[in-house]
Amino acid sequence: MSKIKKIKVLFAVNSFAFGGTERATYNLLKHIDRKYFDPEIFSLDSGPALRIFRKLGIPLWVPKGREYPSIGRLAELIKISSPDIIQSNTLSARVLLAGGKAGIPLVSRMGGHNKILLRGIDKQKLKHVLTLVSYLSKVIICPSRFLRTQFSEYGINNTILIRNGIDFTEINKYYLQNKSRTSHAPFLIGMVGAFVPSKRHKDILLAAKKLKEENRCVKVILMGSVYPMKTSRVYAAYIHNAVKKMGLTDTISFLGFRKDVFKIISTLDVVVMPSVDEGASNAIIEAMALGKPVIAANSGGNAEFIRDGKNGFIFEPKNYKELSKKIIALLENHDHATKIGELARKNAEKYFDAQDMTRKYENIYFRLLRNNLKTNL
Repeated sequence: MSKIKKIKVLFAVNSFAFGGTERATYNLLKHIDRKYFDPEIFSLDSGPALRIFRKLGIPLWVPKGREYPSIGRLAELIKISSPDIIQSNTLSARVLLAGGKAGIPLVSRMGGHNKILLRGIDKQKLKHVLTLVSYLSKVIICPSRFLRTQFSEYGINNTILIRNGIDFTEINKYYLQNKSRTSHAPFLIGMVGAFVPSKRHKDILLAAKKLKEENRCVKVILMGSVYPMKTSRVYAAYIHNAVKKMGLTDTISFLGFRKDVFKIISTLDVVVMPSVDEGASNAIIEAMALGKPVIAANSGGNAEFIRDGKNGFIFEPKNYKELSKKIIALLENHDHATKIGELARKNAEKYFDAQDMTRKYENIYFRLLRNNLKTNL
């Protein structure tokens, strides 16, 4: 019997932080079928996220040198790796152009806040950027309709919708391991999100202040990385100062990036996501998988995951008063909160399993090399 020739896929990843995009890529790599695929990882720099990716035992390389390699040099390095397919998991012109120059079929996986990243450029320039992504990519994978619409608005149709998947083997270790609450226990509100302005941490601070003024017994736990770029550091300092000015130091806790995030979420009563233009929030679907009711801003891809009043709640973006009312509704009716969490869990099981997601990606890789890939599905 002849030996199966594996398909080598080279995954380009960000390394400066392990956010939702990186977690989705990690879950894909963890479940990819090694019988048919030979994955390899590369990153343009040696950031802290690589420590997590290295746990997968997959070959990983970073170009040598203090500065990013030129597009030509990166193309040479890609050719040396000799992949059958490149998958870019970030909106990186350098990776896209180098992949094109190397002549390797490119899969672009969109994630994060692409609309935020491209904010400030006029529509004509935006069209040029997205058209270039489309031209250099055999297929563009979008984890939400919101992200996909950014391309379809300009007549770009080589896109496919594949939802992010989560690893239920990890989730199930903590599912429904809730502490027993008493009437005197604080109602625990959590948020998971990096410190960038689009996450709008201030909305949860203002809601907490209003709840405190109404003598509600609540605690807020904020989890998420501060990125190395100046905008993130300045924003994080602003949020810390806002907590002090609002007199919330005894209410708000900053936990930073946590490897045990699932364990912490399992102790919460509700998870809040006030961010705007969120592409496809892993934090939302992870909280749902843990059986937690989620209250999210009606912005970006959030409303695609939540049916208001059915498996979670939606509030008007930037409206902290409406957010506080939604929190109170759950605080005053624990049975209803539990029911919402159970429905959220069923929804996550049905639509967001990492193994299902991985099989869909694998099918794309197979079809791409057979020149049998239909997009706009």
